[in-house]
Amino acid sequence: MKKFDGIIFDFNGTLVLDDELHFAAFEKYGREDLGLTIEREDYFSNMHGRPNDRIYESIYKKPIPDELKGKFARRKEEYYIESFKKNPPPLANGAVVMLDFLKENRIPCAIATSSDLHSVNFFREVFSLDKWFSDIIYSDGTMRGKPNPDIYLRAGERLGIPMQNLITVEDSLSGAMACKAANAGLVVGICPRGKENFLGKEHTDMVITDFTQFSYEELLKRP
Repeated sequence: MKKFDGIIFDFNGTLVLDDELHFAAFEKYGREDLGLTIEREDYFSNMHGRPNDRIYESIYKKPIPDELKGKFARRKEEYYIESFKKNPPPLANGAVVMLDFLKENRIPCAIATSSDLHSVNFFREVFSLDKWFSDIIYSDGTMRGKPNPDIYLRAGERLGIPMQNLITVEDSLSGAMACKAANAGLVVGICPRGKENFLGKEHTDMVITDFTQFSYEELLKRP
């Protein structure tokens, strides 16, 4: 069995189980701000896991000015944070044990998320992410969004490890496609509802329901 030198995680829907909060925020945004209905199937097939600018173009079916993208993103995030504070979602089952293992064994790890800096700073505080991660690569406007590989390639560069020697973990179709396009050594999909419900399963090497099913101790090299 091949062993890998490090691991890169997506965040939303992967380490923290907040998919439904994001869908609810976009659905409310569409209904109350745009007068549009955003269907669940359309969200998870075409919007889930992508950066906000791509999502709003998906809603409008055309390119929109950067100024409007920023306005839309802020409004949607207001709905998301409002729901989050009312009912904070947990970290995925087994995530804390795994992250502690990575820290204790000095195994390189990073987050590669389509969230923006404002959201990343919120999550840093809520989940005390800095105790596990020194590198959180986020959507800063300089990279193409998933399913393009840019954010994973940058994460690999930050870790100083070739992508073929890294494990990646994703919960979305666009994210799994990004990992494959980045030539990740092992692409792991995570889906609490099981493998058959993971839209990107054809782009993964394995699908797990949570991190208790992930044999990271056997797959990762220790210094």
